[in-house]
Parts: sequence; C-alpha cells; structure tokens
Amino acid sequence: MNLSDLRAAVYSQVDLQEDDLPTTLVDLYLQEGFQRTVQREQRWPSYETAWAVTTDSLTPAVGDFPSDIAGLVEVLDSDYRPLAHLGHSQARASFRDSTGEARYFSVWAQQVYLWPAPTAAATFELRGWRLPTVFNVSDPAGTIPDCDTRLHLPLVHYACSRVMAQQEDEILENTYLDSWNRGVEMARADIMRPMHDEPLILNIGLRLPVPQAGNRTMWNI
Repeated sequence: MNLSDLRAAVYSQVDLQEDDLPTTLVDLYLQEGFQRTVQREQRWPSYETAWAVTTDSLTPAVGDFPSDIAGLVEVLDSDYRPLAHLGHSQARASFRDSTGEARYFSVWAQQVYLWPAPTAAATFELRGWRLPTVFNVSDPAGTIPDCDTRLHLPLVHYACSRVMAQQEDEILENTYLDSWNRGVEMARADIMRPMHDEPLILNIGLRLPVPQAGNRTMWNI
C-alpha cells in the first residue's frame, strides 16, 4: 500500500471526508504509526545491509563510518574473514598504539575501531541493519512505507485510533489501537520466524596481548 492507498483506507474506515479530516492530519497519524511500528524490532530482515568502508593507515577508527547504521552484526576484512568483537576498554588496553593486520574490532560512541590499527589504508565490510527511511507527511502520494508489506494494514488501524481520539471516541480509539497492536505482533512473529536452525556458540577462547611493565603477556578469555 502506498500513501494514497493508506489515506483512502483510513477515510473509508472512519467514514469521514477530507472536509471533516484534513489529509495533513491523516498523514501525521500514519507517520506516527510507522515510527511506533518499526520501533518494535531492530532486526527487520528488510533492513539488513552491508556497507564497504575504508580506514586510514595507523588510525583505529573507521573514517567513513555510515550514518544510517542502526545495529552492527559483524566486520569483515578484504578476504571476508570476520573480525572478533571486543569491548572497547579491553581493546584499548590490549593494543594501545599497536599497528598491524586488524583482527579485532570494538564499538564506541557509534563508531567502529579496528585493532591493531592497520598499517595501510584498507577496505572492510560492515554488516548489520540500517535505519528505516522516514515516512514523512510531505512524501508524494505514491510513496510506499519502508517496511514489510505485512505491516501496512496495521498502520491504517493506528491512524484510525488517532482519528477516534481526535473525535473523542474512547471506545473506538482503544479498539483500533488494540487492532494495531495485535496486527503488528502477528506480523512481527511471521516476519521474524527463523528460516532454519542456527548453531549456538556459547564461548570462544581468545588470546590477547595485555600491556605490562616492560613486556606483554597473553590474556585468555
């Protein structure tokens, strides 16, 4: 359903015309419903994305870190080998000013750091979930919400609940809000259902250098 379809569904459901309910208000309710709906889950499959990034030499922080990352799954080197994830404090304590071939990464202040810092500019791949494209009231009528189609109809129910709140009909407001809530949860369960079983890794042993007075020892975790 595009924005025009969603509007028509809302007007039809609440039995009102544009003279009674401005389109700008309907769009605002649909925008709010979209935001609340996609916030129910960070790992929507339709948001899965891979980014190619390049880091400068001798600098651990990834210079061109994407601004639309909502969640990070893994970092891969140019040979598609995954880097091990470390806590940022642990990574800094272990590597400090060390340089070499990056084998680990950490995250701090919405930034990815590679450890040890690469000795030359290198390209890495980040895999994770992107932020959704905002559903704005100024979007063209043909705009399709940036979410799974199974979530489109609940947007109508949410907008209808807000219309009923504006009309001071508390019973229908709660009825539509309940329909939205149940619709989103049913769609979420269907969309997020795993396609196959995945192995569960309980623990991975790593050996990291720990700076000490005059030498370095290995830290087993």
